[in-house]
Amino acid sequence: MKCNEGEGELSPTHHVTAAPFSRLLFRWCCGLSFGTLLIAGSSPWFVRSYSPLVVDPIRRTWVLPSGNHYRWRSEGYATTHVGPLGMPGRVRELGVVAGKIGNGESINGNHTTGLNADTLHWALPDTVPPNAAPLRVALWGDSQVEGVCLADEQKLFAIAERLSAGAVEVFPLARSGQDAADWLTQLPMVEDHLSIDLHLFLVADLEDLLAANRAPLPPPSPQDVSAGNAAIAARYPAFVIQAARNLLTVHNGATRRTLRFRPGPIPVTAVDPQSPVKRQGEWVSIQSTLSGEEEGKALPEGSLIDNDLISLWNEALSVIRRTTSKPVWVLDAPVTPEIVGGDVRLKTFADNHYVALQRVAPKHRIEVISVRKLFNDAAAQGRWPHGFQNGQIGVGHLNQNGNQLLAETLLREINVRKILAQGKTSEAHFHNDSDGSELAGFNDPQANHATVGITSPVDQSFLAGD
Repeated sequence: MKCNEGEGELSPTHHVTAAPFSRLLFRWCCGLSFGTLLIAGSSPWFVRSYSPLVVDPIRRTWVLPSGNHYRWRSEGYATTHVGPLGMPGRVRELGVVAGKIGNGESINGNHTTGLNADTLHWALPDTVPPNAAPLRVALWGDSQVEGVCLADEQKLFAIAERLSAGAVEVFPLARSGQDAADWLTQLPMVEDHLSIDLHLFLVADLEDLLAANRAPLPPPSPQDVSAGNAAIAARYPAFVIQAARNLLTVHNGATRRTLRFRPGPIPVTAVDPQSPVKRQGEWVSIQSTLSGEEEGKALPEGSLIDNDLISLWNEALSVIRRTTSKPVWVLDAPVTPEIVGGDVRLKTFADNHYVALQRVAPKHRIEVISVRKLFNDAAAQGRWPHGFQNGQIGVGHLNQNGNQLLAETLLREINVRKILAQGKTSEAHFHNDSDGSELAGFNDPQANHATVGITSPVDQSFLAGD
């Protein structure tokens, strides 16, 4: 070591020895570990769940484990608690109000009954009598109905039960990615286990119903894709799976990411000059092959609907009717209006699949109800049924506003059929469960009630398909 004369300081020419490599590696590992722990600890606020699925012994399909909770963060922000039979959001027991109507079965110690139009209570402003059993509705669908984007109390089944004041009990049996083939495979077991009175198929894409031709499906096996996904979810934490998906796939999580290492512009698909979208922001119909857009208007008969399409729907509805003798309703709830490329696109009743379904359904005693016009009208008033504040309005899944409209529609249709069966003029007001957090448009007193008043002779059954 060289020092200046008479001083104890190091000379300018002194070179300090570098820190050992092991010390640098230790610091790097500490930083990596701390950063990973920080991400892992905060990830539940920002990263969705990846829960291992299990096979429910009653439904005989892959479901989320009962008692678990499921986070959703990318569209909406909610945590879903999973109840019996893997039902999302419905965590209470499956029993119903005790009653003595008809011949019932015992489920979890409670007496349940089949449908009885003469003794069921439908005066919704009042409480349900102690000797009346609620109408038990099985709600089938895909991710739109599953509703993991919304809190449990904002899901469709919960809103419908609150609005009915206990007169209707809804069992949410929807699972993301499922279609009519999955629903019909589970339906007989669920119908017996829960003493279902009415099956409600809520579909955003009518072609999901055509999958009925594939039912019943084989039982779950270890070779299923769901089994592989369940194994991955059980082995790795959610934030690791999400990071891997972000690295390997594009934003939709399904398409593999491709890297482009070459110069030149990215090819752009030319705009179809025949596209119905004419200018930015214009509201247009993307389905205009038929005339007669208003709900309830007589459907055109004849050649505009292909005979093969009619045969396809006949076959699908025949499978549904052979699977159950209970009433079956189809609630048509497409994503409409939909914002695509900045343009607002409407789906109307001029849809070949919808027209074919409506024409064939009466033959199979299946009721078809559509909310296309209701959704379009609500959006025109600023109450969009799809989309969330952390996503894009008019795109994606049903929000609380959309579920409110669907619940009111379901109860109105039930009430109308009750009135027709009783053959008297009646008025039913749906309760408003407003707690100050409702979406815009539902704070109007006129919008908080749905009133039905119809006079009809007693020549129709309570529900179609009995």
